[in-house]
Amino acid sequence: MTQETVFNAPEHLNGKLKVNGTLAQKAESLRKLHASQEHLQIKAGQAPYQTLVWPYKQPALNITKEAKATFQSNDYNKIKSYEDIIESDIQDTYNYIIKQGDKAWMEVEASTGEQYYMVWTSKAFLWSYCQAVIPSTFEEKTADPASNYQAIVQYGIFSKNADLVGVQSFRMGLPSLVDRTVPAFLIVKTLTRFIEDGLQFDTNNFPLYLTEACREIGLPGFSFGPIQFAVQGAFTASLIYTITFVGLKSLTQFPSRQFTLRTQFFNWNNNDWLVVDGQSYNLTYPGKNTYDRQFNFWMDKIADQSAISYPPGAHPGHDLDIVVSYLPIVYQNDGLYNIPAAKSYEFAIRFGRDPGADYENIFQSFTYAYNVPHPTTSGEKGIYLMSPAFSPAVFLDIAETKWEHGNYSVTTPKESFTPISAVVDHLFYDSQKLFSVNVHIDK
Repeated sequence: MTQETVFNAPEHLNGKLKVNGTLAQKAESLRKLHASQEHLQIKAGQAPYQTLVWPYKQPALNITKEAKATFQSNDYNKIKSYEDIIESDIQDTYNYIIKQGDKAWMEVEASTGEQYYMVWTSKAFLWSYCQAVIPSTFEEKTADPASNYQAIVQYGIFSKNADLVGVQSFRMGLPSLVDRTVPAFLIVKTLTRFIEDGLQFDTNNFPLYLTEACREIGLPGFSFGPIQFAVQGAFTASLIYTITFVGLKSLTQFPSRQFTLRTQFFNWNNNDWLVVDGQSYNLTYPGKNTYDRQFNFWMDKIADQSAISYPPGAHPGHDLDIVVSYLPIVYQNDGLYNIPAAKSYEFAIRFGRDPGADYENIFQSFTYAYNVPHPTTSGEKGIYLMSPAFSPAVFLDIAETKWEHGNYSVTTPKESFTPISAVVDHLFYDSQKLFSVNVHIDK
């Protein structure tokens, strides 16, 4: 954290927002409010109402046309320079959160009267904003019986000098109606703890952290149940994005890490794509007790800037051009796997446009794999792509004699003939210990 960095200075909000106070002050006011509301309390010995939390919108980046050209280029020096700008803007704020915890956050209020939470400097800001609290539908009640209401909370990050915004959102079931500042408070408390945990996080702590935050603000009847198996992969991917964003230092700050493999997926296509499943050998996927072979979440199609609804007062001040779905997948060798030199570290991930649709759409799919030889050998790292898709385990067997050691591309057959390309950073095992590949759908 640089000495000159000033945090949460009102003048850096340019008069768009009023600062109401700290998160701790908000917690105290919410405790008093909820203590006076009988419908939010439970009787002695009564079990709390248990509801569920889900990823609502997977991570997306709102960027300029120039940033799109940078990400799509084969020039990793240019890409790294852009990532360095993002890190320079945002890393101090993350360090501040890690050091101060939830004390880093402030409640702000827009001219509309809407309140939410931010932490900011002159060159970056983060926010947690509840977009809505609405009655549960019949389908939502069926899936989550104790949830009478649904809250949608957006978590956002803005880098001023990179002219880039990242957003994602979560949906949580609520047994009773609460003020919109409450769900946003719960997400701030929860994501702050995951940022502190770094890539050593446990995905299954998400509902636990939410429940503990409920207790802090006087909601003993609110509790969140275990993450559903079907969305564990989506949750873990969202948390990897939250912790590392676009190249933050947490990618390499892991005590026993020997190296990190990072693949950034971008969907530039006019169709949604499903991240189906994966397979890895001799590598650790973040999230601890999560099952990394079933991802099961969607990357939305490319859109213009209107696809993102900003909190009042948090807009960058000018329109950005493109909203692209963004997925960072991170695998590490954390020293647990002392494998023979003849073995390697590898993973594969399968994508499909809509595997459940008609037969022709089965062909709109691909599998991507990455291989790193044992560091004591002189072998080159390799990638491989194939369309239509194979199951990841089968695909790794196919790729065994086909690894490509440079940039590589394929085109999906039939119908749309979508190009898929992979752009490689470091090809050899080196001291940086961070190996990157960018995979582009429709480039």
